[in-house]
Amino acid sequence: MPQRTNSFQRVVALAHAGLGDGWRVTESKMLVDITTGELREVDVVAESTVGEYRVILALECRDHDRAATVGWVEEMHSKHQDLPTDKLILWSRSGFSKSALAKARARNIQALSPDDAAHFDWAELARHLTDGLVKYVGVEFDDFIDVVASDGTKHRHPARADLTLGEPGDMDGILVGMLVEALHALPELRTVILDHATEGPGEFYAEYSPPKPWTIWDGAQPLGTLMRLGIALRTRAEVSPLETRSMLYAGAAHTVATAKLTTGQLEMYAKEQPGLAPAVVTSYVATRQRQ
Repeated sequence: MPQRTNSFQRVVALAHAGLGDGWRVTESKMLVDITTGELREVDVVAESTVGEYRVILALECRDHDRAATVGWVEEMHSKHQDLPTDKLILWSRSGFSKSALAKARARNIQALSPDDAAHFDWAELARHLTDGLVKYVGVEFDDFIDVVASDGTKHRHPARADLTLGEPGDMDGILVGMLVEALHALPELRTVILDHATEGPGEFYAEYSPPKPWTIWDGAQPLGTLMRLGIALRTRAEVSPLETRSMLYAGAAHTVATAKLTTGQLEMYAKEQPGLAPAVVTSYVATRQRQ
């Protein structure tokens, strides 16, 4: 997400991202003031080219608990008089006062506010995410193999991706890296971690034992017979409240839910339409390394 943004601005930007082919939507875009030459930040800018002409829609967002006043409308109108704005659209999460709406109409400004998406039966995610919590579990893997050498001694080696696993005498077996990736991706393993990881640091252990003897090969050199493939998992779990903003726009409920974590920010964007499965995109942006 851009540095200067909030959940309401974010959901406005994502909702307008579906304007159609040829439109480019940018959040927190800098436009040049034609009088001073300085850069001014606009919450959301949608740009397109119609024929030989560039068209700029500027969207300013107000995420306050009270209705937007005539003063905010006048402030935005004055700001955009010196910007290359073709159409100014104002979004207020809590609506507009009567005088603010009158001023917007007089200045040819479109004043919009989101309907409550939670009132619609089909907008299930919009309802369920409101005032919710998210549990985020970061996982680091440390993989190893235990083998029995030809002389009967037991050894532990890192589970290098280029090692191969095959029948005795067969050097063209399965790459250990492929097996490790498959084990990391097991839904059952992920579910256990998510269900049982407590807040803060934690450790889990999983292992794979082959149903029959397999030889571990390092190139043409046999390391021995595989006893087990072990996976040590270091976790750090965090529970955080969700900041959720929803809006109805163009026949769809758009919802952005964000959680601020100690190591970054988790965002989920959902678009819901009647009779269709929700489209959900989840992203995580790290801000610093885990301790």
